[in-house]
Amino acid sequence: MNINIDLLKSHEVEQSVLAGGMTRDGVMILESLQVRPEDFYSNRHQVLYKAISDTYKEKNNIDLLLLVEYCKKKKILDKVGGTSYITEVSGCLISISQLNAYVNILKNYRLKRDVVGISKIIELKQELEPKELLNLVQEQILSVQKKTDIERTQEECLRGYLEAKEKLYIGENEEDNAIKTGLWKLDAAIHGFSKAELITIFAFSGVGKTTVAGQLALNIARHSKKKVMYFSLEMTYTQVMDRLVSNLTDIEHRKVKYLNKGELLDEQLVKILTTASQINQYISIYDTRNLGDIISKIQVEKIKSNVDIVFIDYISLIQGVNANEERMRIAQITQKLKALANTLNLPIVILAQATQAAEKRNSDNYKPYEKLSDTDIADSASVFRDSDTVLGVYRNTILDDPGAQQDIKVDYNSKDATINPKCVNILIKKCRNSTKKTLSFRWEGSKFRISNYEQ
Repeated sequence: MNINIDLLKSHEVEQSVLAGGMTRDGVMILESLQVRPEDFYSNRHQVLYKAISDTYKEKNNIDLLLLVEYCKKKKILDKVGGTSYITEVSGCLISISQLNAYVNILKNYRLKRDVVGISKIIELKQELEPKELLNLVQEQILSVQKKTDIERTQEECLRGYLEAKEKLYIGENEEDNAIKTGLWKLDAAIHGFSKAELITIFAFSGVGKTTVAGQLALNIARHSKKKVMYFSLEMTYTQVMDRLVSNLTDIEHRKVKYLNKGELLDEQLVKILTTASQINQYISIYDTRNLGDIISKIQVEKIKSNVDIVFIDYISLIQGVNANEERMRIAQITQKLKALANTLNLPIVILAQATQAAEKRNSDNYKPYEKLSDTDIADSASVFRDSDTVLGVYRNTILDDPGAQQDIKVDYNSKDATINPKCVNILIKKCRNSTKKTLSFRWEGSKFRISNYEQ
């Protein structure tokens, strides 16, 4: 591999940053910007910067004489090029006001070297199996991304907080706001899906958690103009697209799926094809099941600025994680996805099954909120623990059978899904921005659609 090292470093930039560190104000700025010895390419500059930092910490001051005396005491004067080189570097002093910009250049070179380093690792580890190599590269990318995060001082944190609040108040900080789901009561309760959050949606099999996820993905893509990645581990691309198309076109799912000429008008077919093309522009659908592949795809799209939120349907079907027990396997998955959400600063929504044993609460003896408990997520308590927000989905699926409705007092005006087959309840089980609540929305199963009540 031919590497042009001149494109990965700048001797002059390193000297200028070091010169800035030889002043009291400059070294304080470098400390606040979390400059580290490894940010320098030159070994001599790495030793010299550490000496500058240590001198300041020891003396609470810094100048040329104090630095030279410190290097003599630590017997590292020869390693940094002697007094003559320290004097030469001090002559490269730039305006303190420019120091921040030079540090950015320094760190960008460091980042480029780290990225090139990943390619070297690939070259050296070619004997590994593809999956092993992919996992190794994935770990290296996450490590590099973490190095780019500069820890801020308390004063900087406070200043950023106050500025964000001011912009939020006057409506100028939309980019930093949580992503709105398009379900009004849900947005009012949890304030949308925030960046770096892991959100779980869980329900019994057949209740409609995938429909909820699909509706949220459509709302977020169409109304919030966000880019959505949707990993469907249970259904094919075609099956997911059929549901989304039915939702948007107002054409029954059965007709979209089978396209029977006798039931479908020509203009409806055109509408279906046109809508599918439109959906493809803002929602990317994948059937990838391996966790390493999922993480890699998300990382790549994040780098390309092609993703704002991720949906994974559903967590128990994720592969590529070895553990002795299912609960331990799920725990590893949730931990990695939560870490990914934090590192990439984007919300990740995962779907999970509710335990079948919990379905015994599907009776009139329980209120809607009681029909799903905090402990009903199947396979692992880590899903609830690692998630920032947990939403349960409840419908009385018995009412899907018209014959069964004769034995139940059905009320189509009720917002209780227990007695209204055209209602779905979303139960807020965990949220840092909200108390526990039961919310009601319209359910249109034939079109896989969930919508707001007017009030």
